[in-house]
Amino acid sequence: MSLSALLIPMAIALTVSAADVSKDVVEKLQNKDEEVPEKTLAETKGIATRFNDSRVLYKTLNTHGLKIKVNSDDDIVVKCSGGILNYRRSSASEPYTVYVKDVNNSDELIRNIKCLNDDYCENIQQYTCESVKEGLEPNMHIEEEKVLEDNSILLTISIDE
Repeated sequence: MSLSALLIPMAIALTVSAADVSKDVVEKLQNKDEEVPEKTLAETKGIATRFNDSRVLYKTLNTHGLKIKVNSDDDIVVKCSGGILNYRRSSASEPYTVYVKDVNNSDELIRNIKCLNDDYCENIQQYTCESVKEGLEPNMHIEEEKVLEDNSILLTISIDE
């Protein structure tokens, strides 16, 4: 007997798609006329994400060679070419919200967010695939692993009876 599992990349890791994050949204998040004190950063409106694994988020950020400051697993600050991104959450059971600060290029910031979003999705898919493989019972083995055109991964698992 064999079983096939299809692991699709998360279509959108951000609740608000990076493609939908317009200059207006970025400007609302970063009031260019007024300096936002560090202590009020968490009180400003952020962009909700579905990022909930701090290890995968850190790996994604680190892969890009960005300057990362980890205050805690629930508070990660990243300096990218478009501005500063602050990933925060109240607890490990909640997803991160990203707050922007010191926006110097709105278009670049949107590209940064989209690129990080796409890479996080790929890293989650890779992590999930590895977890499935590691969790196979002794009577199971991978018969075939295939990356499809849409970057989905098709695993065919044989189960010995």
